[in-house]
Amino acid sequence: MHPTLFLKDDIYEVWHKLDSKFKQPEACIKVNLTPQNYRLNVAETAYMHAFEYIIGHHYSKKLAQPGKVGLDVGLFADEKFITFSFDGYNDKMLSVVELALTEFKVAINDMNGEQFHYHMKEYKKSLQNCSLNAGYFGNDELCHILQNCYHTGYELVRTIDELSFEGLKQIIEELFKHLKVQILAQGNITKEQTEKVVEIFKSNFKCEAVDEVNKNNFNYPHKYFN
Repeated sequence: MHPTLFLKDDIYEVWHKLDSKFKQPEACIKVNLTPQNYRLNVAETAYMHAFEYIIGHHYSKKLAQPGKVGLDVGLFADEKFITFSFDGYNDKMLSVVELALTEFKVAINDMNGEQFHYHMKEYKKSLQNCSLNAGYFGNDELCHILQNCYHTGYELVRTIDELSFEGLKQIIEELFKHLKVQILAQGNITKEQTEKVVEIFKSNFKCEAVDEVNKNNFNYPHKYFN
């Protein structure tokens, strides 16, 4: 049985599948946020990687305790969307979702130039090391050919030195004003609990819907939740 759509409005699209077979005390929640006009150029892609690193570093300090009891929280940003992922034991899942979004806002408020330049330096070093690997280089070029919106490591390295912390702040300031939010909850988690996840996101992201043109960019979860 596939996940079923049980809530859809101008901003939220929510899918759910209850585990009725294995009945393990575990759940998985993925949330895709797609901002208005989210088709990133090379510089914006690099900025989003910096943002991902900064939030991830903050999470590694502030969410270490949930990790010790089997709960994993992640934030990923690429050319398609920004994704939150929550995996692990279900008994504290809602509390961890709420904590993660609270700390997400704290991390944004606490961002500074020193963090930005450190993570950009590490990101550039990582890309340069990867480019020396023939397998990575081949896959990078293949993705560049096959995907409509993809930027190679070489392109990203060339633009990193031109980026600024002020540029990142400007992007983040506009990023969450208009959103499409897709949520998939599956495992040992009920529809009622999934509705609470939606309420947690609504309380943390005061946003408006994307416009009609951008709505055409969205589809069902089999395409996005992978």
